[in-house]
Order: sequence, then structure tokens, then C-alpha cells
Amino acid sequence: MGRFRGTTPTDRPRRDGTPPSPREGQQRLRTPTRGNCQTMSAIDDEEVGTPHRLVPALTLLILAVSLVTIYQGWHDQAFYDLMRRNPDRLHQGEWWRIASPLLVDRDKILLQVPNFLGILIFGTAIERSAGRLWMLTAFLAGGIAGQLAAYAWAPPGAGNSVAMLGLAGCALIAFTRPARAILATAAILTAIYFTYHQDMHGPAALAGIAVGLLIMLRDSTSR
Repeated sequence: MGRFRGTTPTDRPRRDGTPPSPREGQQRLRTPTRGNCQTMSAIDDEEVGTPHRLVPALTLLILAVSLVTIYQGWHDQAFYDLMRRNPDRLHQGEWWRIASPLLVDRDKILLQVPNFLGILIFGTAIERSAGRLWMLTAFLAGGIAGQLAAYAWAPPGAGNSVAMLGLAGCALIAFTRPARAILATAAILTAIYFTYHQDMHGPAALAGIAVGLLIMLRDSTSR
């Protein structure tokens, strides 16, 4: 077998030892072997990366934790009071209230569904395309920006809709193709409109848009 080590697919002999015809050699070149297919697949995965194959573990974890804490807040008033927006307590040093309102909500379950679906859809898109760190950054940027705006413009309360809009703004900007530029422009203008009218969801979306721009900048410089 050693004398065939340097042979090519066109000049390897048949199993009976006779040399192949020219037509058989050309057919061998056109027909990929199983090993060649696996090699090409590995090369393709190495070139383009495989973040799209990731299970969105962080997105699912955030949703699971939110379900537990929201349920707890429904049945435990003391827990809800500990987590909700409270300007007086924040000024007294309870700094966690900048982000903790994202984990509780007193709205009915039907009003929670759009927020959870948005987090699942946009969070999964960002986590699979850009990675878990960027997904968490967009979630917290939108959530904290929205809560800070709510401390200035809204009454005490809670909810994760601002975090969801942060993810939405990030995804629309970072992964929008040129043909959909109108959609991205509309998202930016809408966020500015809500901010102008002192709606806490405006700054949340703008924060997510800023994270999306950072992802675009990262991708453009890495090419």
C-alpha cells in the first residue's frame, strides 16, 4: 500500500489492481468523498464561525429568572416593594433599585406575553449572531437607561419592557441589511420621539441602538 501513498484520485488503481480509465479518473475528481465533505464542512465552520448554532442559554436564563421573580412579586408584597422603583429608597443607598425593577411587574399575564416574546426573539438573535456578552450588554443598557428615565419621568413601578426594547433596538440596527434601512431609520426616529415626550421606552431603545452600532463597528473593523 505504501507505493500508492502519493497517488491522486485520478491514478489510483481499481480494487482488482488494474489502472483506471481516463473517464473514471475524471469522475473521481468530480465526486467528493465523505472525508472531503467533512473537511470542507470543518473549514467552512472555521471561516464563518458557529455562533448561530449556540443554544441561547443566557436569553433562556433571563426569561426563567424573570418568570420566578415576577411570580414571587405577585404573591409577596414585601418582595415587590424591595425590587420596584422607589426614588426615596434609591437616594438612601439602595442602589440595586436601578436594575431590580426589571425583575418584577404587577401587570396581568397577558400584558407580559409581548415582553417575554420580544426578549426571546431579539435576545436569541443577538446571542446567536454576536454572542452572549453583547446580548447581556444590550439587555442591561436598555433596561438601566429605561429605569433611570422612569425615575425622572414616571411614577414608582417596575417592568422589563424597557429591556426588551433595548434588545429590539440593538437587533434592528446591528443586523439590518441595506434593503431594510428604512426600518432601522424608523426605529431611531421613533425612539427619539418617545424620548422627546419623556417616555422611558425612548431612552431604552436608544441605548439598545447604541449597542447595535458598536456591534456594527466591531464587525466592520474585523473584516
